[in-house]
Amino acid sequence: MRDRTKNGLIAQAVDGRGGDGGTDIDVRVERTGQVIEILQLKWFPEGFSNHFKARKTQIKKSFESAMSEAPPVWTLVIPANLTPNERKSVFALRKGRKVIIRFVDETNLNLLLADHPEVHDWATRDVARQALEIVARDSASMSKPRDLALEATRLHDKANGTSAYWGRNWAVTDGVVTEVLYAKRPDAPQREPLSFVVETEFGPDDAALGREFTDSLSYGVMNPIVLPSHVVTSFTKVGPEWFAEEVGPGELRIFPSGDSKRKLRVQATTLDSGDRRLSNISGNTSHVTSGTTGVAVQCSFPGGIGQRWRFPSNRSEPGRVDISFSPEGSSARDIRRSLTFMESLESATKVALVVDGVRQVLSLPGLRPTYELDPALLELIDDLAYIEDHLDVTFEFPSEIPNRLQRVWIRTVRRMLEGRCVVLPNSSGFDATLSGELDEGLETVLSEQGSAIAFNEEDWTLNVLGEELLVGSMGIYHQRIRVDGAEEHLKSLRAGRGGGRKMHMRPVDGSPFRIYSPARMGPDDAVVAEPWGLTGIPEHENFDALASAPGSATRVD
Repeated sequence: MRDRTKNGLIAQAVDGRGGDGGTDIDVRVERTGQVIEILQLKWFPEGFSNHFKARKTQIKKSFESAMSEAPPVWTLVIPANLTPNERKSVFALRKGRKVIIRFVDETNLNLLLADHPEVHDWATRDVARQALEIVARDSASMSKPRDLALEATRLHDKANGTSAYWGRNWAVTDGVVTEVLYAKRPDAPQREPLSFVVETEFGPDDAALGREFTDSLSYGVMNPIVLPSHVVTSFTKVGPEWFAEEVGPGELRIFPSGDSKRKLRVQATTLDSGDRRLSNISGNTSHVTSGTTGVAVQCSFPGGIGQRWRFPSNRSEPGRVDISFSPEGSSARDIRRSLTFMESLESATKVALVVDGVRQVLSLPGLRPTYELDPALLELIDDLAYIEDHLDVTFEFPSEIPNRLQRVWIRTVRRMLEGRCVVLPNSSGFDATLSGELDEGLETVLSEQGSAIAFNEEDWTLNVLGEELLVGSMGIYHQRIRVDGAEEHLKSLRAGRGGGRKMHMRPVDGSPFRIYSPARMGPDDAVVAEPWGLTGIPEHENFDALASAPGSATRVD
């Protein structure tokens, strides 16, 4: 038996080998098992009147047997359109019973098959297979596991037999047929030429797409191009009979060929008018294509630099290079090197490109880089590259320029590594915990408000863009500080009760603290703060209040 559940009802086909009791299919409430409809199936395509009177007796017998279940609905399913008398004779079977009699006749069945054609294919597959076996095409019935593969192979072989020079691979996805042609022999394009004639009309809004399409024709396709139907006014395939056709307007998608993707080692060197080397950079190619005008080479270099070089077949014509810059994720050193190369293009007259050992020289008259970089971005790259050089770290360049405070800290670390002094970012005072011991220096700080002070740390670290930087020697200095509650701290220390007390120090005049690396400064260098010097970021609001010389400082450890 087979059943199907839907909307809380279960339809179940009854196996009639032991007698179906007048029921071929019953429909019940799944939760209670109560029958709500019985369907009786009769294969009477010619109906059951006149010389088929015995069929009327069979219908009556089935009806009477089904009534033992007292169904509220009894349905006769028959592949014929009933005559009025036939319908009347079935209705007469009720004899006062409270049962609704329904019919599913030929018309109803045809409508159901129109909605579910796969049912007809399933039901007739064996008959179709028997007929097809006569002509050795039994696999066309698609009733056995291997039939699809056999039929697809047969069709593939037939399609490939249409040409001695071109093969045809194809696939069907959601009703869409995709066909790929391939050369069976190297001279296929000469022996049996295939071509396309495309007529296009690019409007004002399609200008960029038009330039991309023209460039792809001239130097080859590197990236997929989609021409919408309003652009393609005509599309014609030109060639032998099996290939040629007028396709008409529609969307056209152009993809790069598989062999255009090539990863080859490439080195680019800029040269001046005297062939003197200005800069060079090494990377890899991603695409090498050709078109009606010449050859194009797409290269990628460390540091996020992308370059697309175009070499005309006519060597007397100037070449062209398009440069893109996406530094995200690259190291600052790689970015700095790439920018050095791009800057050299401003004075270069030629570029030597060596691809997989083959050297090409491209003339670049009047070329200027097609990029503009924010000065703040260039400063960030330079600062991070300097830190990478001196602390042996590698950053992943962020997708966005860091916020102001992060940017100032990056510049601060660089200045410290250079042996210079700058304003300490984002600090208006310091807290310290007293150990309980009172030495001469601490007593001076607590008793003489406005004295200078210095802190030193030998293994100072700072997290920058996710990298832990071991800067090492770090010093903080201020020329005039005061300590909140200095008298109470001093009194407690003298009484031996000062251990663990919190001491807060702040500038007397609101001027900022200074930060530097003592180990990277000379013994006679003054601790004089220099400006941060960052584009778009103002200096500390009290920077001008700093003295020009540090004076003497009391060291607090």
